[in-house]
Amino acid sequence: MSQNVQVDRTLTFRGDAVQEANVVGPMMTVRKTIKDEFMGDTLDANLWTATTDGSNDTVAISEIAGGTCLITTGEIDDDVSFLSGPIIFNGSKKAEVEFRIGVTDISGTNIFVGFSDAKSETSVLAAAYPADALTATATDFAGFVLDPDHGASLMCVANADGTNDQVVDSGIDWEDNALHNLRVKLTDARADFFVDGIQKASIAAGPTAATLLCATVQAGTRADDNQNTVLVQRYNAWVDAT
Repeated sequence: MSQNVQVDRTLTFRGDAVQEANVVGPMMTVRKTIKDEFMGDTLDANLWTATTDGSNDTVAISEIAGGTCLITTGEIDDDVSFLSGPIIFNGSKKAEVEFRIGVTDISGTNIFVGFSDAKSETSVLAAAYPADALTATATDFAGFVLDPDHGASLMCVANADGTNDQVVDSGIDWEDNALHNLRVKLTDARADFFVDGIQKASIAAGPTAATLLCATVQAGTRADDNQNTVLVQRYNAWVDAT
């Protein structure tokens, strides 16, 4: 019998295997993993730091079907909110993160989703893309940016040491209430970007390989559009074992 099972797409259980235990023996992964599907009553304080820097903005579990962390942006233009995990990831350990994200109103909401070197910033996101140019507060980061001050385009962005801004248009124009799986994969200094399982960009000069980063979802108010919502429905992250 083969000692290895290789799957190129999906592993599907059928028949009785759908209704009863379908794995014999302990499951042990080579890579370290962490996930959150936001199905509890409150955010897990061991996983998340929630920061609000605006007017009546909130970051909290919402009783929406299926489980969701809901970020409600502030009432004033450029109010910002942050949902961030521990600062433990880097390219040297081939970190990956994927969030399933929804935005209710893209005309009034900017977001940054991916890796950054800080859990929060003051009055701004880690990176934004107003006026067709990247503006960054974080020094090392790799993630997706949606900024209505630019338009509906989802941008892939990265920087190392605060001196080498990199921007690639994903080719996706986000629509109101759409949900997308956003994945950032770090391999040493390279950052690869995937949307709904399809690679959209590869940036060779990504974050410095050894710099520690956190997985983060950040949202802000644009266009004086008052409060809007960002849905965070699932979080998965992987990293090589030390």
